[in-house]
Amino acid sequence: DGVTSIGGRAFENCSSLVSITLSEGVTSIGDEAFRRCRKLQRITILGSPEFGKDVLRDASPDLLLTRLPLTKVKSLQMKRQAILGWIHRAPDDPPVEEDVEKSIRKYWSKSFESFLDSITTDGSLLPALLEQHLLSLEQADLLLERFEGNAEAVANLLEYKNQSFSSEAIEQQIGRA
Repeated sequence: DGVTSIGGRAFENCSSLVSITLSEGVTSIGDEAFRRCRKLQRITILGSPEFGKDVLRDASPDLLLTRLPLTKVKSLQMKRQAILGWIHRAPDDPPVEEDVEKSIRKYWSKSFESFLDSITTDGSLLPALLEQHLLSLEQADLLLERFEGNAEAVANLLEYKNQSFSSEAIEQQIGRA
């Protein structure tokens, strides 16, 4: 837990690294730190470090940010991986701070269309989006068009729309506000 910095190319080509959690004490992550870590599936970052260039070069893990708003992440790839980490988060993951959640939701709604191909090809994304109620009515409609011909996905999306956007569901959401 005494690590404060991850050096440049520190984990380069590390074929056994599947998941890593960086403590709040990590203040910087060097250039290409996780370069070619092709088996790396998840990085959880508990603090708010500074990032070097191309930290995830030739690697595409989910990135779970708990304290670092997306507004402070410059790399588009890292923003994209943070969205995926947010979508795939599990109940036992560390909590995401409210300002981080807001920044991710804002970026998600602005960049949703850039995720359409991923959602239609990655079998884990649609169930996670539905389970966590992360789709707006418009986004669900867009996905219905994309999944035309996929009976299971269409049925799941229609059920989601009925549950999330029925008059009862809207009244419950208003009552919680």
